[in-house]
Amino acid sequence: MRKFIVGIVLSLTAVLITSCAQNEVKTKTIEEGQISNTEMSLLKDGIKAFLNKDYKKAFDIFQNEIPNNAKAQGFIGIMYLHGMGVKQDFKEARKWLDKSANQGDMDSLNIIASLYAEGISVEQDYKKAIELYEKSANTGNISAKDSLAYLYATGKGVEKDLRKAYIYWTEASKSGKEGNPTTIRAKNSLRILCENNPEVCK
Repeated sequence: MRKFIVGIVLSLTAVLITSCAQNEVKTKTIEEGQISNTEMSLLKDGIKAFLNKDYKKAFDIFQNEIPNNAKAQGFIGIMYLHGMGVKQDFKEARKWLDKSANQGDMDSLNIIASLYAEGISVEQDYKKAIELYEKSANTGNISAKDSLAYLYATGKGVEKDLRKAYIYWTEASKSGKEGNPTTIRAKNSLRILCENNPEVCK
């Protein structure tokens, strides 16, 4: 079983970046009038700069051009969290991640949940982490399902329940685009779970 260490925050960060890079920044938001074409174009420019490690340009776009965009707020939070182009500042990171999550961005909510699970910049609180993961999982978010599966499989902060772990990993493994790192991880975790506990996977 993989270790639930600080790396999970980096993993969730990678998921957010990958989902954006794979154009999973939903175009339907434009159709629904939630975001303009101009704002979407700026968001993509910011993400491109971020992926190219031009953090100064990315930060400028996210904070000065589209500061009210939920994804942009999430990226600002990530940059403060990891000290990417800015001085590492957990307080600022949390402020921006909260703004993003409050607008409904579940990737940001997952990162906040992981901060509680790890006790990074806050007192470790598995109960709060699980509450946030469940909120996100209920929207269909695969990263949240993967994280919940791990917690139930290991009994961290919750009573160990391999059947629930199986259910969450099964759901996560069937979601997401091909090559999505969370989907791949969920499939591998599910395989290991079923190899070691075949009675759970019937």
